[in-house]
Amino acid sequence: MDVDVDALLLRLHDRRNVNIVESVPADEMLALIRMAQMVFQSQPMLVEVPPPVTICGDIHGQYSDLLRIFDTIGYPPATNYVFLGDYVDRGSHNLETIALLFCYKIKYPKNFYLLRGNHETSITNAIYGFQQEIARRYGDHRKDINGMWGAFNIVFSQMPIAGLIGGRILCMHGGLSPNLTSLDQIRQLPRGWYDPPNNQGIMMDLLWADPDSRITGWQTSPRGCSYLFGDDVIIQMTALLNIDMVVRAHQVVQDGYEINGTQKLVTVFSAPNYAGQFDNAGAVMFVERSLRCMFLQFPPLNTRSLPPKAPLANSSPPVSQESTKLATQSEQEPKQEVKSEDKPASSEKTASHNKSTTTKPKDETKVKTSSDVSTKN
Repeated sequence: MDVDVDALLLRLHDRRNVNIVESVPADEMLALIRMAQMVFQSQPMLVEVPPPVTICGDIHGQYSDLLRIFDTIGYPPATNYVFLGDYVDRGSHNLETIALLFCYKIKYPKNFYLLRGNHETSITNAIYGFQQEIARRYGDHRKDINGMWGAFNIVFSQMPIAGLIGGRILCMHGGLSPNLTSLDQIRQLPRGWYDPPNNQGIMMDLLWADPDSRITGWQTSPRGCSYLFGDDVIIQMTALLNIDMVVRAHQVVQDGYEINGTQKLVTVFSAPNYAGQFDNAGAVMFVERSLRCMFLQFPPLNTRSLPPKAPLANSSPPVSQESTKLATQSEQEPKQEVKSEDKPASSEKTASHNKSTTTKPKDETKVKTSSDVSTKN
């Protein structure tokens, strides 16, 4: 069966709806998954995205916060988006979140890009809540390719692993890799792996690696996989790959975004009050046509954890609109459970970052705008 994506979008945006299973029956969800898979397969592993574009970091099933981003900044195709992965796990509305994102990917394949995160791998989302939510809400407990969880992981295995904005800004979920010497290596990465082969290599590092300004070179990551990399690596690899900046997610940061001291790497994290355990802001990063970058913060809201039925401003998506475009930052995550290392990273910003302001967004939340940074160093 084919899905009427427009009708499904209306149902997903009806925040009075309390039951995803009634809103999106299992056969329709499976059909949506297949349609999304075809779109991902038609695009390369390294998607090339023209600016202007808004970059979003981890969402983690925080559906109300995802809608808040769209309500504030704008809906596709009036606003173009690149999401950096980690759509599922941790939050309470993973299915609504991934269904909405898939709808927009299907409807606007060249305006809306979804990169793969480390939680879009079967070994991770079998543990941190996604598989359990499918079992609880759809009654599908199967952990193989015949079930809904398996179908999701098949489509996750087809997602692009990285994005290149304006030919100068490289985006991924995790970080850099000691094995990466050319962007062509990303373009040539194979699809179809539920998990990175042998839990190592370029794909693993693009999903899992983290920057650490306290070290030099590469060190084994305390996550138990992949690497930490120092500022010297960032400088060397941006020159080697002929890019100006790396934008990634994967770590909670207190302000929702963090600009590395080299000003060549930015972390973006878009889930405020992450998992109900942190008081962090979320943020998005806007890349202008000139490649100048700005950041828009979303402070935590008390209503963050409410289900979609909760009344929120602008409860129906606008068909088209001109909207404020701003943007940036990220998260951190342990291998099997929320541990002390899942705390927000320190937020160090250089004194040269100028404060900017913007008009109050229409959802009446107190959105803070912050530092801007240019790729032109």
